Amino acid sequence: MKFLIVAIYLAVSTLSFAGSNYSQDRLSEFKNLNDKVENLEKALRLQSLVNTAVDNQNYELACKAQTELQDLVEKAEIRDIITKIKDYKSAYCTMKKFSAL
Repeated sequence: MKFLIVAIYLAVSTLSFAGSNYSQDRLSEFKNLNDKVENLEKALRLQSLVNTAVDNQNYELACKAQTELQDLVEKAEIRDIITKIKDYKSAYCTMKKFSAL
């Protein structure tokens, strides 16, 4: 009888511990996804700013916004567009130097 009670106690405590880990994992995953969504929202706003700056030929602002955009995309780990963003950053920052002359 004692053995049965101890076995039940161990089973319940193990299941409780497993449920706690699952909850912590889900919470961590939610926070990670929430951070990515926030970074993507910021990236969209910055891309709009870059487009407006380029339309107005304000390459200094475009370079600065594109630099921040690159940082956000790298932080969000969106690997498939990082190269393109770096290319645009290089182009806008080069145009900034030449437009200042």
